[in-house]
Amino acid sequence: MKNTSLNFIILLLLGSFFFWSCQPEQQPIDGVTHAGTSYLDSIQTRELPQKRLSIKDAFLKLSEEEFVLDGLKNMSIQERKTLLKLKKTANYESVWVGNYLKVTEKASNQDDGYEQTEQIRLAIFNSLKQKNILFISQELISKGRQKVSLIHQGFYEYQHQTWTNISQHLPLITTQTFLENSSKVISPEDHIYFELNPLDINYLQAVLIHEKYPNKDEIANKEAYKVALVWTGNEFILDRQAMVQYNISEHHRH
Repeated sequence: MKNTSLNFIILLLLGSFFFWSCQPEQQPIDGVTHAGTSYLDSIQTRELPQKRLSIKDAFLKLSEEEFVLDGLKNMSIQERKTLLKLKKTANYESVWVGNYLKVTEKASNQDDGYEQTEQIRLAIFNSLKQKNILFISQELISKGRQKVSLIHQGFYEYQHQTWTNISQHLPLITTQTFLENSSKVISPEDHIYFELNPLDINYLQAVLIHEKYPNKDEIANKEAYKVALVWTGNEFILDRQAMVQYNISEHHRH
């Protein structure tokens, strides 16, 4: 009787071992197996890509630090949302074209011939690598929109909920970039601005402000290249082409 019970227990153990050995190999949690090794996709082990921003999102995410003009600096988030939705508020109006946005202050005193109104123009560049770069041009406009004075321009990258000025990391453009290669002009400062075209924001024309140079006639006579920053989809590259014809009046609005 004891032998019979012992044999029965041995048979049960053998049967259990056979049953478990025939079970299929357990799959990893995410169902991915490579070369016999399972990889668990963990959000803690990967840096998530940056979300691509629309121009409207970028405008809402700007902080006071990015604004130079007082009125725009003091504009609340709610007023910005209203401006984007209705295209106007009591003090501002906006124009939106794709990745381009222009916000202009309304004149408060139509009879004041010296009043200047604020304007900001923005363009957002999203790369295939999920990079978000914002170009900002802040300006003052004279009455009648006859003259636009540039106050500040800059390039910013959005990372980890903050904007970082990256202008110094872009291709270098100086006064010499515009001149004949053999020309050497000594200038303590570079007076350059970028012309933003709402219909083609990927081509940022760089322009010399001749009037701000003490030797403006010499600068104008030796200017031989058309210079621009071109957005390729991943980065800005320098575009420098020899001028065929040059008309100084076409390059000035200051």
